[in-house]
Amino acid sequence: MAKTKEIIINGAIASYTEEGEGDAILLLHGWGCAAHTFRDIQSALSRAYKVYAVDFPGFGQSEEPKEIWGCEEYARWTEELVRKLNIQTPIVLGHSFGGRVALILNSKITIKKLILTGSAGLIMDTDIEKRKGSSKLGLVKGILEKTLPKSAFDWVKDKTIQQMGSADYRNANPQMREILKKVISEDLQTYAVKVTIPTLLIWGENDQDTPVAMGRKFESLMPGSELHILSGTGHYAFIDRKEEFLNLTERFLNHK
Repeated sequence: MAKTKEIIINGAIASYTEEGEGDAILLLHGWGCAAHTFRDIQSALSRAYKVYAVDFPGFGQSEEPKEIWGCEEYARWTEELVRKLNIQTPIVLGHSFGGRVALILNSKITIKKLILTGSAGLIMDTDIEKRKGSSKLGLVKGILEKTLPKSAFDWVKDKTIQQMGSADYRNANPQMREILKKVISEDLQTYAVKVTIPTLLIWGENDQDTPVAMGRKFESLMPGSELHILSGTGHYAFIDRKEEFLNLTERFLNHK
């Protein structure tokens, strides 16, 4: 069973779990999740590896950042965690937001193999269209803020967030909302093209958060990567199709 532990990084409490013995695997969770999201994956992989699952700052039991962080700051935090725990040449598995962090982490430490599932990090054409819509909303917001009494404006803003904001944005507190806005604006293609280590990409066929097109783009950017698409599942392929996900992962890890 995974043990939950705490460590101090840059004066703040950081929480993580560890389980098993052997070569290290580092699990990096998605936005709005935590180490426990990987509970079943960690348990299965711990039969042959020492598996660490982090709570990123602002999630799970790790303290929230005191400033507005982007992916770079989260990657530096992860680098420091790896150093403090004396983790040597880990295999890194990143889901969604965790994939963003993994891409940058690859430029900071030596990673043996990389697994990305439903990873974010690339700005696609659909994202550009969404941002055009957001710009128009921002213009309307500015007009309303100038013309409505504060109480009425705050009510309209809250209703708009409830109806149009993503679940991640709606569920975040004000500080984490600002961090989310910064994170999702970052295009990490320059990091993706630097990934030359063996890389496994696992995507859900019906992923609406990070569509299959993003997985295919990652595959085209990373020499030697391989993409597997799991039918009938979405953004959490490692939960919805756990056995198939583990089979692909274990085959990849055992390949020399």
